[in-house]
Amino acid sequence: MVIFGSEFTTMAGRRLRDAVKNILTNSGQFDNNIHVVLAGLTNTYSQYITTYEEYQVQRYEVRKFPDHFIFFRTT
Repeated sequence: MVIFGSEFTTMAGRRLRDAVKNILTNSGQFDNNIHVVLAGLTNTYSQYITTYEEYQVQRYEVRKFPDHFIFFRTT
């Protein structure tokens, strides 16, 4: 289980999960049957982690303040 203080979009979470699984299986300590679980904060408005492609088209949720939105290019 990998725990984060952020909320991942679905695609960002999939990419991270796959990267962690590849690292663990390539280390030789685990086989391909390993199950990686990501646990992140949700609905806390801490921060969102998106893929580069999602950020470019801004297809993700953001924190909305009363009069504007905040978008962050990198996390």
